[in-house]
Amino acid sequence: GGAAGEKAAQTELGKLALKEMPKEKIAQLRGLFTEVGSKAGKESGLSIAQSVMKKINMEAVMVEVKEAAAVSAEKYAIKAREFQRLATKIAEEAGGRIGEEIGEELGGEAGEEAGGAAGERVGREAGEKAGFELVGEEGGKVGAIAGAKAGKKFGLKVGRDAGLKCGIEVGRLEGRTAGAAAGAAEALKHFKIGITKDKVASLKRLFAEVGTKAGYEAAKAKVAAAAAKRGEEEGSKFALEHGRKAGIAAAQKLKDKEDK
Repeated sequence: GGAAGEKAAQTELGKLALKEMPKEKIAQLRGLFTEVGSKAGKESGLSIAQSVMKKINMEAVMVEVKEAAAVSAEKYAIKAREFQRLATKIAEEAGGRIGEEIGEELGGEAGEEAGGAAGERVGREAGEKAGFELVGEEGGKVGAIAGAKAGKKFGLKVGRDAGLKCGIEVGRLEGRTAGAAAGAAEALKHFKIGITKDKVASLKRLFAEVGTKAGYEAAKAKVAAAAAKRGEEEGSKFALEHGRKAGIAAAQKLKDKEDK
């Protein structure tokens, strides 16, 4: 800026005839020279600034800005993940608890009913076959009745036990899964930068509630069918042997009666 001002002043001075100019006039010209120098210096300063800006690596500047933004975003993401993990865990545990309760409530009954029905059917078939082989048609008839009775009796018992165990397992699993998903979704609605510990503490109850609700609905939708299937499987398995034995006993009793 200074060099440009000096140059401008020399140029302006060259336009004047100083030898013919009185001292008073020369003094008046000092203001003119000052103004010319200031203007030239300002223009030169702007030119230098523009030149320097062109030399700055704006690409490098943008990289720095992006890196800073990425660090800030990562910190936010870490806090959000921690908050979501907390919500997920609370809701998952709540969903699992209610799922077990539903499993216990519905599983035993569903397993017992399916096990009894399966046991009666399989026991009848096994008893009829065994009785027929021993005595013939009449033996098959009494064997079927005895086999069905024995099969149902054992089917009800093992079906209930199997259904209860299965119901609790399935209820817990379905409840935890649904509860966890509900908790994670609920966390996204409430997380924000600067969330306080008091606010987090107050939200724990809400996470437990949404987990319980989701777990209840999921367990109720799955438990009965799963417990019934398990009860049917166990009822059929045990009824086969007990039905056969009951059929043989009934047919043998009939045979002994006829032999007298």
